[in-house]
Amino acid sequence: MASSFNSASSSSKELQHALYSRCAQGPANALYYQDDLLEFDVIPGNSISTLLQCVQGLMNDGLLKVHTHDGLMAWKVVKPEDAAREKSLSQEETMILSHIRDTQREGIWTTTLRRRVNLHLSIVTRCLRTLESKNFIKAIKNVKYPARKIYILASLNPSEDVTGGPWFTDGELDTNFIDYLADWVQQYITARSWVQRPAIMVPKKAKMNKTDAEKARARALEPYKHLSSSKEDLLPLPPGFRDYPEVKELTKWINKSGVASVTLAEVDVTQLLDVMGYDGRIDKVFTGSLGGPGYRTRRQAHPKPEEYAGTGLTESPCGVCPVFNLCEEGGPVSASNCKYFEEWLDI
Repeated sequence: MASSFNSASSSSKELQHALYSRCAQGPANALYYQDDLLEFDVIPGNSISTLLQCVQGLMNDGLLKVHTHDGLMAWKVVKPEDAAREKSLSQEETMILSHIRDTQREGIWTTTLRRRVNLHLSIVTRCLRTLESKNFIKAIKNVKYPARKIYILASLNPSEDVTGGPWFTDGELDTNFIDYLADWVQQYITARSWVQRPAIMVPKKAKMNKTDAEKARARALEPYKHLSSSKEDLLPLPPGFRDYPEVKELTKWINKSGVASVTLAEVDVTQLLDVMGYDGRIDKVFTGSLGGPGYRTRRQAHPKPEEYAGTGLTESPCGVCPVFNLCEEGGPVSASNCKYFEEWLDI
């Protein structure tokens, strides 16, 4: 009889080991339902009773954890080293850890946890402190509920719904990072939204009468009469231009350039572009592309005149004069007879 019992026990252990090995080969955090375990073709004759005995044995050893998903019972694999650590926990600590594990990346509020385990506050607090000191769990901040204390498994990263995504740091909106990245993105889009105004070419100093000098100046300024300020040296791209940067291109550039300390997804970059649009920095341009709209910066290529901090030369007529090379005393254009100096000095 004893020999028969030992043989049955040995056979059960072998089945448990074979079943666990097949489950451990699957992806991490995978859930296995009863039909999944039977499909491994480990249990002789697909006997339900034998399967349940093996599963119960693995649960007793801490190598399988039971979960309920969509109203069905399922099991998740536990690593042997984690199972050995959990054996040192008390019954209350094991129960609390199980509830925290069930919430996965969302975490659980201490008040909700206490209500589920139905234990006194002092016991829950003591168990949480023990689990945290043994690195089973960690406390995190939820951006939606910053005053609540949330716990999650130490091996997991909280979901973006909890952390707020890359725009939050330690539960706080990182405005410095957002402004820094927005400035870089605006520079990139500006380079693809406008063309540099060509430099005005003037001949070297040559003898010319005053009338010819005035005509030369007028010809040089003619193409730019529509500009509201002489400081605006960026011109729009031709009508029908469609090669404006899209979200996919901007996301790839941000992640490749290293201007952001975290990897951003397209949905994150879209959020940033929406904010820049609300701030009046960029506009959407519907290019007809399957990749979505493009983006271009608005006309404010330079600061407003009252905010512009230029030098004395750039603010004087000489700094923007297209016939500067013709200007000399005794010539057709000179500082002594320049009417633009009189307007500038309001004489």
